[in-house]
Amino acid sequence: MPDALGPSGHFRDLEQAIVDLGLPVTGTIADLTSLYQALARPSRLDAALRHLELEWLGAADPPRAAVPFLSRAELMHVLGRSLGIDAVEAFVTNDVTLGLGFDHAQVRKFVRDGHLWAYGAPDLRFPRWQFSYGRDGLPSAFISDRLQVVVAAIPSNANPGLVRSLMTLSSPALPSVRGREVSPREFLLGGGAPSVVAALLLRYLDAPANQVQEVATRVSEWA
Repeated sequence: MPDALGPSGHFRDLEQAIVDLGLPVTGTIADLTSLYQALARPSRLDAALRHLELEWLGAADPPRAAVPFLSRAELMHVLGRSLGIDAVEAFVTNDVTLGLGFDHAQVRKFVRDGHLWAYGAPDLRFPRWQFSYGRDGLPSAFISDRLQVVVAAIPSNANPGLVRSLMTLSSPALPSVRGREVSPREFLLGGGAPSVVAALLLRYLDAPANQVQEVATRVSEWA
């Protein structure tokens, strides 16, 4: 059984540290208690979503005997690492202009018009899954000439790590290639219909009704 703080020892040290910080003792201890209770309380997540969140980081996830829970501490760790990975791997505007040969104004117009997806205004970051690459590692082309159909399915507040996961992990929902499951990115690079990928994203990204209508409009423009 864990040791109790009791009215002396570590409890007095904690109380003094709170006083030294100029914080109210009772309220601060109540806040700390709530924080630790929240971290210890499991969050009921769909098992597939939990697997997805861990897999996008390449994490080993040993099975936990039919307990599809992810604690808030684990979830925050995964989300924090995801943001770090995307911040390092995403292209910046200069990369896109150098690789594709467009000026900054044209690249920003691509984003406004929904031909590319970017996040992090004012310093835009462009996730790599949208591009094929040259030998120099810079983007050389869009992965589809109808990429805007896919972009239309991504809510403006979507987590970049989750979108990257959905676009780069193999999916049984897509037609297989020579018996092998492919990712949405591979599917598009192979000439697959972007409407199929958009439908997959809409399933997981909880897009509002007007966004679904935007996808339908984009698809109809290419029909």
